[in-house]
Amino acid sequence: MPDITITLTEDEALVLFDFLARFTDTDLLGTEDQAEQRALWNLNCLLERQLIPVVDPNYRNLLISARNSLRDDGGTDAASEQIAGRLAFWLHPDTIAFIANEWRKLPRDMPEDDRQHWADIAFRAMSALHKAGIRYTATQPANGYHLGDPPSDAGGTVELSS
Repeated sequence: MPDITITLTEDEALVLFDFLARFTDTDLLGTEDQAEQRALWNLNCLLERQLIPVVDPNYRNLLISARNSLRDDGGTDAASEQIAGRLAFWLHPDTIAFIANEWRKLPRDMPEDDRQHWADIAFRAMSALHKAGIRYTATQPANGYHLGDPPSDAGGTVELSS
């Protein structure tokens, strides 16, 4: 596809830069101010005027091809996750936090493969909370599996906040 040039006002560029920088820092995509919404709408209009593929009957295939060309090596998408056999697993944030915290209570003598499975589940749970903008804080239990030395209070608390 050929290069496309669009022109933004200085205000649009500054607002969009801040919006994208915040997304880059937090992995959360949401507007904080109506000006961001307006700048995104304006950008959408500018792109719509420049892109012929949006009216092309082959739009879906062109979009898939464009996504594939931009995706990082090892990057994922819903179809790849499905092909890999992974499923969407919709849970309440409290339940996800429970899963993320409970794996730390596994017995130290549990087989390494089992601990690794639970560690992967906990990692994905914590990632889901992070991507949803929910801050998760956990302390390690007094007994069980530890990545390092348990904290002195060793009380297993979970704090969820947006």
